[in-house]
Amino acid sequence: MAKKLSQKQIDGMFKVWVERQSVNYVAKKCNVSHTTVEKYMALQDWRGRLAGIQEKAQGKQDDSLAVFLASRIKYVEFFVKKVVDAVRTGQIDITKDPASAITKLIDVELLLRGQVNSRMAIIDSKLKDVSTETLLKMREKIQQIANNAEQPDIEGESQ
Repeated sequence: MAKKLSQKQIDGMFKVWVERQSVNYVAKKCNVSHTTVEKYMALQDWRGRLAGIQEKAQGKQDDSLAVFLASRIKYVEFFVKKVVDAVRTGQIDITKDPASAITKLIDVELLLRGQVNSRMAIIDSKLKDVSTETLLKMREKIQQIANNAEQPDIEGESQ
């Protein structure tokens, strides 16, 4: 009769299974039988467990993205106010192309709020074939830029 596995060994098998969801892979890597792997997969509902972990991770990622977008919206609101004040006081002349200037500000704000305009729909359609890996690298680069950007003093914006 085979010796009973410790919870640490079972958790190790689950981690290996998460790497590559293959009974053969887990059995070989953890030096256990296929039957043992299948037994614990069923007993502990590894598929359901992984789905729950992925859902939780997605929720955390969504929360993180929401915080990031909220901070970007503060920037947009800050700069919109500054531009409006500059236009009002005559420091900026938008008479040459007022529609374009206003449209650009609106587009940026819509993008940061997650709303789509027709041009963004075109961009989205071009991004649908981009790999997840590339999108994650793009996201990482954007976060680096955002982290390196100097934050405006939102609280003291009337200075």
